Amino acid sequence: MQFMKIWLTEWRLKFVVSALLLCLTAIAARAGTVTGIVHNGTNGDKPAAGVDVLLIQLQGGMQTVASVKTDAEGRYHFDNPAIGTGPMLIRAVYHGVFFHQPLTPGTASVDVTVFEPTTNPAAIQVPLRLLVFQPNGDKLMVGEEFSITNNTKPPAAYFKQDGNFEFTIPSEATLDQVSTFGPSGMPVRQGTIDKGKGRYAIAYAFQPGQNGVRISYILPYSGDKAALRESSTYDAQRVLLVVPPTMQISSTGFNPAGTEQGFNVFSKETVQSGNWF
Repeated sequence: MQFMKIWLTEWRLKFVVSALLLCLTAIAARAGTVTGIVHNGTNGDKPAAGVDVLLIQLQGGMQTVASVKTDAEGRYHFDNPAIGTGPMLIRAVYHGVFFHQPLTPGTASVDVTVFEPTTNPAAIQVPLRLLVFQPNGDKLMVGEEFSITNNTKPPAAYFKQDGNFEFTIPSEATLDQVSTFGPSGMPVRQGTIDKGKGRYAIAYAFQPGQNGVRISYILPYSGDKAALRESSTYDAQRVLLVVPPTMQISSTGFNPAGTEQGFNVFSKETVQSGNWF
């Protein structure tokens, strides 16, 4: 009986602590305040003064609800009733380049690191390209992800206003959407620049570290068949094709590489830009 009393006491304590933490989180969210510092990662993380910082609401489209400039110490401050009501973004605009950090409910401090921009395409490498195929009636859904690294020294952000990442989709395909993510991991939907003949580009700042581009498009799948002719825009250390077990795939140079979450995986090493597969 004594053991049961002790257990109940501990259980009630945990419940009370959890409830208090939830209340504190709710209070923080209702406060509608966020502060932070913008650092320059190229210059040794020194504070960046005079940088435009935007508070962006994600629900209902990416809408800017407030903006300020950092002070001499790189600090910014927002008081806004939208803070805490849902996921948001903190965007720092440096030399016309966007740098983001997620603002989640209950978070009261978010720092942002900006970098000096570079237009040198050698700033990025593609260690992995992944293509996932999923039939849906008379349509074939295709999702692609490019894993991208930026190992610039000193660290810089690769960016060009007229498009610094290009990709192609099959001529008969319909582009669905494109999103990117940086080291923070938070995806941000991107607009595209139509280059013609199935070629597109995006203008996105690839920060030092791990980045990625996700693309989805739709292909006709009549008669349970589809023929794809994909080109490699960038040198890729490895390309993976992922298909459900109900599908068969044939592509030169791709070898079985096991299964992943019930899907069959095929792999090809060292695919150079300009090559087709």
